[in-house]
Amino acid sequence: MQKSLLFVSDRKNARLLALDFVSFCTSEENNLQFLGNEIQESTLKRLSEQTLLTSLQYGIGIIHDGMTEREIQTVKQLYFDGNITVLIVTHSHCWEITDIQSHVVVILDVERYDGVEKRYAEYDIPSILQMQS
Repeated sequence: MQKSLLFVSDRKNARLLALDFVSFCTSEENNLQFLGNEIQESTLKRLSEQTLLTSLQYGIGIIHDGMTEREIQTVKQLYFDGNITVLIVTHSHCWEITDIQSHVVVILDVERYDGVEKRYAEYDIPSILQMQS
């Protein structure tokens, strides 16, 4: 199976995109097209976020800032093992997932809202290059 890695600006966009994928999957005849191998119940019990649990049933994982290190490692392992084939990651984690390989990388938007400066700021060039590699 081909794996896809999608970068988004923040946690909210990661959750919304995951739910969009779930909505797409439920409307298709082959609704488990992104699910590689079945995920064991014991693995799911280690996770607490409801959006993540819902999306994992369809082969879509999420990594964002609000997750614990244990949850991030669990999702990464599911991706490595081929249980999930779509991984949605916030841009702030691009330097922390250097060991993840995919067939397709999609960067959805190249700017984020900076609450301190109260404006939208573009990603820096090194981060964009890291996302692509």
